[in-house]
Amino acid sequence: MLEYQVVPAYKRQHYLPAVYLKEFSGDRKPTRNSLIWRYDGSLSRQVPVESQCAEDYFYSKERPAEAEKVFHGMENLYPKFLARVKAKQNPTGYEYFGLILMMLDLHLRGAAYLNETGGEGIAAYRMRFHAFKQQLLLGGLHESPTDDQVAEHLRACWRVRVLESVSGNQFLTSDHPSAWASLFRHRKQLDIVVLPLTPRFTAVAFDKRVVDVTTNCTTAEDEGRLNRCQVVQALRAVYTSAELDAENRNWVGEIFAKKRQNKGQVNRNSWQATLLDGQHFREFSFLRSVTPELVNAGEIPRERPQLFATATAGCGAGRNGCARWAI
Repeated sequence: MLEYQVVPAYKRQHYLPAVYLKEFSGDRKPTRNSLIWRYDGSLSRQVPVESQCAEDYFYSKERPAEAEKVFHGMENLYPKFLARVKAKQNPTGYEYFGLILMMLDLHLRGAAYLNETGGEGIAAYRMRFHAFKQQLLLGGLHESPTDDQVAEHLRACWRVRVLESVSGNQFLTSDHPSAWASLFRHRKQLDIVVLPLTPRFTAVAFDKRVVDVTTNCTTAEDEGRLNRCQVVQALRAVYTSAELDAENRNWVGEIFAKKRQNKGQVNRNSWQATLLDGQHFREFSFLRSVTPELVNAGEIPRERPQLFATATAGCGAGRNGCARWAI
């Protein structure tokens, strides 16, 4: 008699979908089985995309199929958008809107926040999603905002641009890649979201009432700052299409050695969200403030300090040849 072990359906649940992470494998036609370089601050190795950023029943053990279906719509739309970007075609308005939703959701659905709700991961996700809609996005104007109100606000106030690296540097990503920031100290609302899409492209979503993106490409200095934001943003690992060189591995390792286990927590009554300091974004060449009155009020310093000293790394030897990062 032969015995077979049956793995329960939807047991392994990804908090960062493979459809996103596979784009950093370096393969011309990446799949869930493609290899990607992973560095956790001490060990650099190639791993299958599908093996990363997943836990058993991360969202739900009681209703795993139902929990997984929550994310299927955005995950199905994302490859269509990305295919247009890589082909230098214009995505549709619907696809751009879907990208904004994906950028927001990758932060909300991730593993950055300790679950203290007493319920499953999907309950914690829904709590974060409600707190995000009510406070970070709409500023507390609606006690229980509907999905239609959120969609109307995003369509009216938010825009997204895809920026291309033209200097030869590559973008890296992490296990918590959607970086959020509020640009002003006393305004506790979300103003900008940055998400690397591929080693060549990064997306920037922004509240057009506050800031504008003025170009379609990045400078070498921008690329260094964006990559450093990913290292700061990461939970346990960064991912690249080719292996980081020794100098950059040492620098990343120093940052990782100081990391907290979680970036915040969520319980039944509140969500402690972690946003990057808005100052991290004020030196980007592609950003322009559209609210000069906030400068006069002291929200934005007139003399903007240099945030990062940038250096261009050497070539990291990978199976796809030579890659370069500004970090």
